[in-house]
Amino acid sequence: MKRKYIPTSIPTIVMLILLICVIALTACSKRAVIEVSEESEQGEENASLPIEEPAVPAPQATDVFPEPEEQLVVPNEEQESGVPQEIASAPQEIQSVLESEAPTTTQLVDQTQQLVEKSQRLFPEFKPGLLVHFLDVGYGDSTLIQTPKGENILIDCGDYPSGRMVVNYLAEAGVDQLDMLVLSSPAKEHVGGCDYVLQYFYVDNLYDNGLEGETKEYKLFLSTVEDNGIHRVSLHGTISLDLDDGVRAKILTPYHGRNFISNTKDNSLLFKLDYGDVGFLIAGDCRKGCERELLEYYKPEDLSATIYRVGDHGSEDAATELFLDAVLPQISVVSTQTDPSKETPSQDMLARLKKYGSRIFRTDYDGNVLIKTDGKEYAIDISSGIEHKDLSGQQNTTRTASYDCPFVAHQYSNLFYPLECTLTPNIEPENRLCFADEDEAFGAGFVRYTKC
Repeated sequence: MKRKYIPTSIPTIVMLILLICVIALTACSKRAVIEVSEESEQGEENASLPIEEPAVPAPQATDVFPEPEEQLVVPNEEQESGVPQEIASAPQEIQSVLESEAPTTTQLVDQTQQLVEKSQRLFPEFKPGLLVHFLDVGYGDSTLIQTPKGENILIDCGDYPSGRMVVNYLAEAGVDQLDMLVLSSPAKEHVGGCDYVLQYFYVDNLYDNGLEGETKEYKLFLSTVEDNGIHRVSLHGTISLDLDDGVRAKILTPYHGRNFISNTKDNSLLFKLDYGDVGFLIAGDCRKGCERELLEYYKPEDLSATIYRVGDHGSEDAATELFLDAVLPQISVVSTQTDPSKETPSQDMLARLKKYGSRIFRTDYDGNVLIKTDGKEYAIDISSGIEHKDLSGQQNTTRTASYDCPFVAHQYSNLFYPLECTLTPNIEPENRLCFADEDEAFGAGFVRYTKC
């Protein structure tokens, strides 16, 4: 008998699918129970161990600004050779251009060092260094010395009317007190302005030669010294002073003990200052009699100096040839005022300085003269606004005059002037040099005065 196929109904199929799903879920549940049981057993083994909580670091200032995730790139071989990373990673077509324009680190360091060395040679803001200021106080003397470590020494103060100017100059130079005041002579053109100075600046020590002046300026000064209780030392012989490292100073006396020379000027104190290879001799009122005593007592090397401040305002008896043989100055500074009645500066004295090849600066023509040195080289600034740099070893140039005279100069000065300048009439005819143009004046060793 033939069997007939009877198709399965839809409900039957659905029931079969559900049965299969139940069987699968049962198998998965048993597997999960086994895994949980294993973890529970592991937890029971660790339950007896102490729980260590992770340590929380103390807050640091840098935690506020965490370090960037990017790490510094380790220099590759090209960078070690001096090529910056920006150049090393640049496209090949512009890499060669960048390499040609960007200096290496070594080159930048070398260039910076060269600029520093150049600026020190030209002294725009040269520190540390020794500064010596020869102030223009007319027919008088005043010299400010500033050491590399900041000591301030004033030698003389000019006459009484100059006192205010000296005070203003010291203030502008950054002086707040004076470590030392040296009075080279009791003459009024040296001591007159000191009363004013003492009213504004504290003075540690005062050095003088012990001679009493008879002028009212000296008596006023001495009264102020006593009222302020300033420590005063009257010298009876040469003393050495303890200044900065590398700065050596002496106060020289032409007399010994109390054996004063009959002429007051010839008992003047001199200040000898040496810094490295550069020396200064500030001669006060010292002239022929004083110079003779010094030559008898000191060796020539004790008197030699690169810069010589001529004694007695450049009088006829100052800077004798025997004394110049010992000093041999490259630069001579004359602190004076053109005054026919006093016959200073003496033309014969200026001629002697010229004969010895010394370059001459005069406060009556050049104004304040500032000399700055690092102990090897020196530079000179004058208040006319003209700067003389690197003059070490420079000798005077032979000066000649022409017949046409649009520009003139004094043969013993360093400046030339336009003919219409108000200073031109002050140049004596016998000392006047004439130049056809500025190039001729420059070629003869002069520089132009800029305030005419």
